Amino acid sequence: MPKTFELKKQELLRKHTLIQDLFNAKVGQHKALEYPFMALWKRAVPDTQYPAQVLFIVSKKYSKRRVHVNRTKRQMRELYRLRKHLLYEVLNQVETQIILAIIFTGKERFEHAALEEKFDNLLEKLIAKIEEKPGADFPTAN
Repeated sequence: MPKTFELKKQELLRKHTLIQDLFNAKVGQHKALEYPFMALWKRAVPDTQYPAQVLFIVSKKYSKRRVHVNRTKRQMRELYRLRKHLLYEVLNQVETQIILAIIFTGKERFEHAALEEKFDNLLEKLIAKIEEKPGADFPTAN
């Protein structure tokens, strides 16, 4: 798969059943924390050609103004879009697919540079955990 910096519609997690499965899973659910982000993921076989389907969540409690919530979500999408190739390389190596929710847990607004640094740390933790147990407790893509 060529390295592109696009975020296609098929890469976004939209199916209600998959979202419920991710949040209600008792087995196979994994977590990585790097304030102000939390990544929650589960290995699965999404019905797309992409190794990961992602969902971005910013709480309504974060700000009373929707413009701040939307801006934070937009920043999260951009950060993921520019770094997803690192995650895809690892997922292709271990031959698996994941469904992933990236949740903003912060209470205050951050500068873009600070968010970049924190997101990079989160992605490193996520990749390390995926490499740690390849293929354990869930299906692999064939």
